[in-house]
Amino acid sequence: MTADAGPMTGAVTDLAVRDRWSAFVSARSGDAGFLQTVAWARIEAAATGAAHRVIEVHDAGGELRAGALISIRHVPRRLHGLPRSPDVVVTCGDGPVFATGDIPGLRDVLDGIDATASSLGATAIRMRGLPPAGGRSDAPEVLAAFADMGYAPRRWATALVALDGDADMRARLKPAARKAVRKAGEAGVVVRRCETRDEFLRRFVVPYSGWTARDDAFIGETVAMWDADEDAAYHYFVALLDERPVATLGTYRWSGVATEIMSGRAPDAPRAVPAQDLIHWEAFRAHRDLGDRVFDLAGYNPEPASDKEEGIRRFKLKWGGAEVSVAMFEQVRPHRRFPALRPGLRRLR
Repeated sequence: MTADAGPMTGAVTDLAVRDRWSAFVSARSGDAGFLQTVAWARIEAAATGAAHRVIEVHDAGGELRAGALISIRHVPRRLHGLPRSPDVVVTCGDGPVFATGDIPGLRDVLDGIDATASSLGATAIRMRGLPPAGGRSDAPEVLAAFADMGYAPRRWATALVALDGDADMRARLKPAARKAVRKAGEAGVVVRRCETRDEFLRRFVVPYSGWTARDDAFIGETVAMWDADEDAAYHYFVALLDERPVATLGTYRWSGVATEIMSGRAPDAPRAVPAQDLIHWEAFRAHRDLGDRVFDLAGYNPEPASDKEEGIRRFKLKWGGAEVSVAMFEQVRPHRRFPALRPGLRRLR
């Protein structure tokens, strides 16, 4: 199979596809993020029931040149209060995976994703952006390739914190961050990393679910993520005040980069105690000790549209990280048409 023959599509449950894709992503770890790994596909499938396929583009010699791991989910839909056929949504995080400069390879992968979405009757394709630490997350040639395929861009941003010695990290902090970290420690806040499933459920999942008004399904999905995380890619930190959880911070790590998820704060936690600041600082240190070199603070609106968004932006930028622009993309597709009527039937007028 060569690139001229068009992209190939295979299910991750196919062992040959899985092994080939794993080797490819590992070899190009600088161009790929965790959300392109088979490990992520296993975790997401356990948590949400999503199906996964790999789009492959091969060179003239048959070698895998570029590709993408995509997730396929059926999203419930209602019309006038009545259930309708679910929407099929295709998503791709941290991808596609292609060598720097290989825009033709990227375009071939996008063609393959488009063909797969069409075969599934998908109503949307959502691309979460290339890995910010890879240096290509808003490259003009990448933006042009997506635009040509009918994707609408959404500008986002993140801050990448270098994980080195405590003295160097402290020196880069803005004064507000240094003061907050010290103040939380003096108030008695203690940060712990969840070591057991029970501790994770009791100290992290249940409090976070309550703070963010999630339902029981969320709790089940999150615990399923813990159970399916065979390689310990995820880490979960909790800030305790008098043994009571007052803040949470989750992360996942891949190829030297740690990425923030599930940051939360108890609504009734003392406002004068900046637990979220201390939990971030301790997460930086923990990931540095694990061998990671960068912490991705996971994004914010570079043009805040509210006081809340402005507050998030200020919080993300006070850690002394490098601000990186990220482009995410969405292609909205027509809803599936009603199937053709069987011969002998006519439409009612």
